[in-house]
Amino acid sequence: MAWTVVKFAVALVAAFGIYSLCTRLLVSFTRVPPEEPEPGDLQPVDLRYRCIVCWAELTMTAAPGGEEPEAPRHCREDMLLIADASST
Repeated sequence: MAWTVVKFAVALVAAFGIYSLCTRLLVSFTRVPPEEPEPGDLQPVDLRYRCIVCWAELTMTAAPGGEEPEAPRHCREDMLLIADASST
């Protein structure tokens, strides 16, 4: 009798866990992606970034005007600015 109660409790906990995982997954599908900037708002830039973990490099050629672009992320870390052609 006690073993049946334990199995039933474990089944309820597992069902609740699966239910909460599925609802979080469905909610993540409904998130709206950020809006893309208007092409007229972008200004040409020449910035090179490097990942501090795997050394992958990225060249940014356009960014929203009037503000310094945020460093991209790679390997879950911010990339480092290694070259800014406009400063040379």
